[in-house]
Amino acid sequence: MKIIDRARYCRLEELANILKSKIHVIRQAQQQLHNQQILSNKLLASIFTNPKSGHLFAAGEQINTRNKLADTLRILANSSNPLEIFL
Repeated sequence: MKIIDRARYCRLEELANILKSKIHVIRQAQQQLHNQQILSNKLLASIFTNPKSGHLFAAGEQINTRNKLADTLRILANSSNPLEIFL
């Protein structure tokens, strides 16, 4: 390997490391914006906020808070005329 090739390789490796660190910062900013959008919407916040911790559910975390949906489905199932509920 020539000296010039090694120097070029070092610069490319340094550039790659800088880009990786920038991508990490961009991903963090994107995640923060996403969280703010969810929290600013009452419906989304009620669905995706862990009631025990008060924080948004993490990616891959099981969401077992469909209580409002279950209540709504029970009301619809037990109603003699479900359409009246929405009028």
